[in-house]
Amino acid sequence: MLLSERPGRTVSTRTVCARNGSVQSRADELATEEPLEVRVAYFEAGVERRRSVAVTMRTPGNDFELAAGFLYSEGVISGPEAVGQIAYCTDVDGPQMYNVVTVHLRPGGPFDPERLRRN
Repeated sequence: MLLSERPGRTVSTRTVCARNGSVQSRADELATEEPLEVRVAYFEAGVERRRSVAVTMRTPGNDFELAAGFLYSEGVISGPEAVGQIAYCTDVDGPQMYNVVTVHLRPGGPFDPERLRRN
């Protein structure tokens, strides 16, 4: 899949409007909404581990910022210095590739996987 095939924020479509007994077709733009899975990659005893954190719905775009902000708001990271890299996952096929991001935490940084535990 090419980067240009990534879903956009809107999609063009045709709509049908019925009013006062007449029907008209017209072009329209709809907001795109897709899931985003946020994963964390961290080091534990020198071994890289990966863990799924959450799935949220979003309008595509600014996915890396959304993932980092989510982890910050959940107390998983203390700030941008905790993040080494953020990338789309390459282990996901086709169009879903752009719906999964991994936040790679810097080695040696404080990280408690139990903070991710949900009831």
